[in-house]
Amino acid sequence: MLATPRLVQRGRLLPVAGVLVVVLLVAFVRYRRPWPQSSWSRSWPQKPSFQRVRPSPQDAIDTQRQGHGVTSDCQSGVAHLDLDNGVPDLTAAFRYSRRCVRPVFRAQKTSANPTARRPPTPMPGRLIPAQADMVMVNRTALGTTCSRPLPACETLELEVPLPYPTASTANYSHLLFGVASSSERMMKALDGFTHWLGGTGAQLVAIVQDADGGGAEQEKEEEDWLDEVGTQAKPGIGKTATQLAGLAALETAYRARGIRLRALPPQHRLARTVVQNHFAVLLSLLEAATPDTRWLSIVDDDTFFPSLYKLDQALRRYDHTRSTWLGALSEDADALALWGRMAYGGAGAFISVPLAETVMPYIGECLRQGRRAALAALEEEGSKPTAATARGRYSTTTGDGLLRDCMARHAPATPLTLVPGLNQHDLYGDAAGFYEAGLAPLSVHHWRSWYKAPLPAMAAVMRVCGDCFLKRWTWTGAGSDRGGEDDAGDTLFVNGYSVTMYRAGVHPDFRRMEETWSHAGDEFVAGLGPLRPALDDADKKSYRLREVVAGEHGANSDSDSGSGVASFRQVYVYKGAFGNDELDEVFELVWDEGEGATWK
Repeated sequence: MLATPRLVQRGRLLPVAGVLVVVLLVAFVRYRRPWPQSSWSRSWPQKPSFQRVRPSPQDAIDTQRQGHGVTSDCQSGVAHLDLDNGVPDLTAAFRYSRRCVRPVFRAQKTSANPTARRPPTPMPGRLIPAQADMVMVNRTALGTTCSRPLPACETLELEVPLPYPTASTANYSHLLFGVASSSERMMKALDGFTHWLGGTGAQLVAIVQDADGGGAEQEKEEEDWLDEVGTQAKPGIGKTATQLAGLAALETAYRARGIRLRALPPQHRLARTVVQNHFAVLLSLLEAATPDTRWLSIVDDDTFFPSLYKLDQALRRYDHTRSTWLGALSEDADALALWGRMAYGGAGAFISVPLAETVMPYIGECLRQGRRAALAALEEEGSKPTAATARGRYSTTTGDGLLRDCMARHAPATPLTLVPGLNQHDLYGDAAGFYEAGLAPLSVHHWRSWYKAPLPAMAAVMRVCGDCFLKRWTWTGAGSDRGGEDDAGDTLFVNGYSVTMYRAGVHPDFRRMEETWSHAGDEFVAGLGPLRPALDDADKKSYRLREVVAGEHGANSDSDSGSGVASFRQVYVYKGAFGNDELDEVFELVWDEGEGATWK
């Protein structure tokens, strides 16, 4: 029987309709989230995003200008938040708002004590609009839609410090940094190092633990180790062609970011672990030093300096021509009781060249004494040393402990000088209390392990306004024009970290640090200052910085000493409560350093 033309046409359309239904079902299942009423709930995502500063993906953001370099077209205005290029883990539908920051640059006196708490600056009006005034954005596999065009970007004038000098006017080749790590960890650390080392002229020497070769030479070396033979440095241990190629690739990756990296295999036959090389890297630093070198610094691969300019200014207060040892203690009194007083490596330890030359001949002896101390501790605990521990593979002696003991034996006249602002950061869990306390740290640590924070993105604002990173502003009664859950009470903005809206009637004492991290208590008071109990999630709603997006004038350099940024966006995200099907919220600050900026 022959089909009629209508039946043939219908038959052809059925497969097309079926495919369309499947696509819509997949999109619905994958991105299904209703638009419910809001509630106060947990604000920090389970897995924060680490996004490098990158150029805006949409030329329309720059060409359709609306006074601040932003567009009223919603699709173009939020293109950097799309499914392919945007912030991960956002709900398919989210609320969006923004403000355009006009910096008012004013020369401000920098405190000589970075541990001093800067009081927040009070501001009029409100920072974030009410939810009813936010734009609803819905992202699907078929595209992005908005409930309405973006309103005009309301100007927010913020008085900020002057920008720091750029790489063209400042050079830091007199600073020499050393680190002991693995090749994998060094690649993971690249973004962090890029922020504070890229384009600065300072050099980084890395002892790469897994680049020490192997084979018969390594076995002979282990036999020598057991006999405690060979206390002098032996450069190039196990330097095979394969390992040399790996080190060269690592140097190339760092060079592409403007970092002068010298990657080496372990240089001392008695330094057989990362922690031992954390101390023994001092030999390689002395070898790389020049007549212009002032400070040799030993850091961890997750040590982060928000600004090398600010660090250099702090170091200028100390005499590098004499025997000088600089550093910081742990903030945790329990850690001090366990490990003792020393320059904790994560904060950054700084050693003058004269002091390094004094202890250099004793590096091998100090390594042997450290090994003996570790084995003695094992025996005291009733543990029987194994072949692995005898070869120093699992030494319980830390690198900063080795440095401390070596200083005590061979440079007893040089005590440790504490530098305010260097932070070991022995904080586990949520470090929001530290970052929201009004501090201006010289260094932080553990940001990729003990807690999660996108430090390179957080500190990127320093390229625009110098010492404005973590500067605070407050809005009082910001939600008083609306009732219900929108009556948020006070708002705290911490530049580069968070925007926190407090419930009406909740007035935190911003002179005290909130105890947000695990096991916070009185043992941290001596190291961090006055504390206050952590607030419940029901009492505050926090937007955390997730990424920054560079503007058209290209300052996609990751270094704080790179070229100036004409404009860039800070993307702050409030994570809605998943169990309540609550929408995420995105709040952006679009900073203008171009024609809109003013100077006083």
